[in-house]
Amino acid sequence: MHPVAPARRHARVPGGRHQGLGHAQGGEALPAERAAPDLDAAPGAADAGPEAGRARVPGEARGDPHQQRVPLIVLGRGAGVNAVQDAWDIAVVGAGFAGSLAAHDLARRGLRVIVLERGKQIGQETSGGNLSDGPWWSAFGLPRPEFMLPVVRRDVAWLGRSFIIAAVRPHPHGELSAFARADLDAYLRGILQRAGVTLREDFSVEQITAEPDGPVFVRAAGAAVAAKAVLIASGTDEELLARNGLLRRRAAGGRVFFVSQQCLARRDGGEGPGCMLLELQNLPGCRDAAAAVLRMPRDVIVTVRGAIAPETLSDWSFRPGDIVTRLKGHPLIEEIFRGAAVGEWRTRILGAYPPARRRLHGERVLLAGDAALPMGGSHRPGAGFRWAALTAREAAETLARALDRPTAFRLRAYAERVRAAGRVPIRDRWLFPLRRFMARAAHLVEKLLFWFTG
Repeated sequence: MHPVAPARRHARVPGGRHQGLGHAQGGEALPAERAAPDLDAAPGAADAGPEAGRARVPGEARGDPHQQRVPLIVLGRGAGVNAVQDAWDIAVVGAGFAGSLAAHDLARRGLRVIVLERGKQIGQETSGGNLSDGPWWSAFGLPRPEFMLPVVRRDVAWLGRSFIIAAVRPHPHGELSAFARADLDAYLRGILQRAGVTLREDFSVEQITAEPDGPVFVRAAGAAVAAKAVLIASGTDEELLARNGLLRRRAAGGRVFFVSQQCLARRDGGEGPGCMLLELQNLPGCRDAAAAVLRMPRDVIVTVRGAIAPETLSDWSFRPGDIVTRLKGHPLIEEIFRGAAVGEWRTRILGAYPPARRRLHGERVLLAGDAALPMGGSHRPGAGFRWAALTAREAAETLARALDRPTAFRLRAYAERVRAAGRVPIRDRWLFPLRRFMARAAHLVEKLLFWFTG
């Protein structure tokens, strides 16, 4: 899908109207660089022809149906609800991995979706995160990311783990691997183009307001978009969320949550319901431990052995002090997970973390990707591509139900497709340890040669 062309100045007509657009209160013209493109036709009007149902503005270019179907509203100072002529079904703020995947999923359900990106190009702020060598793209109905696979498979074989910490050049975080940003940009643009999503770049959102009986307005300087629902996938930048009162901040300290290891395994395989997390402060016999928790800087999630999380910890004899140190020594504890860590465990556990699925204004404004991380009040490190995909799918399901659209995919169907695509032949099962051994041996030889020659 081609990006939207730069804005043009609209012809003025008597009465302070722009032809084919709503009122701009005060009758004042917008500057050329602030005026929205002449994209006034309804999203469905493209089927009836690009010129159907509206007057052509003098000097307007012909033959660009993609540009004509975007119902952006030109606003002057003080413009309000009366400026709306048509509304999108979904407006997605942010064209990173989470926003692009959610828009792709929603558009495949038949919804009219527009993606608003503040950068000059799609994916400009995407920084990356944990990646798996499993066929996650098949589960989400995405094309095969050929540019990622060599990087992921090489380093997964070297580490002998199921995931790696990757980043995107030219802004990597100094992690293990990195791949070119141009490849990721082309991949995200292809996702939107494949689903028929409209992309508006260089659209810096300043305000998001929800009318009680009307649409949700996404406003920028000189233009606005009206939609029935909005999905915010703006990444770790808290400025937009804080400006609109959408950022959840903790008063002090962190919290401890417990979740079952077996429950997580069933949930990942699509064989069971979502996980239930139990908060330490709400469990009987943990009043003293809760007081110590308030002095911790971040949330901690603890996985326990067994099929269910403990309903009571009264017999664990918690005392004030270093709660994490005491948890590590308990025989029922499987693993301690800190909110600052980045990796596969973060993706899996936070997927069951209730604050990550926040709903604002009912179900009309949702968060996805790094914007949904419950880490307000401090710098929030990005959780990566798999976390973005997980929250994008959950947000798409919620928005589709809110707009009475049938569900296109189910979690069990995702899991079945992943298992089918992830079956490894017996020959590859023997070759994988061999490739890992050869990669480590080559790395060791390289270090020895460097040491001897130096």
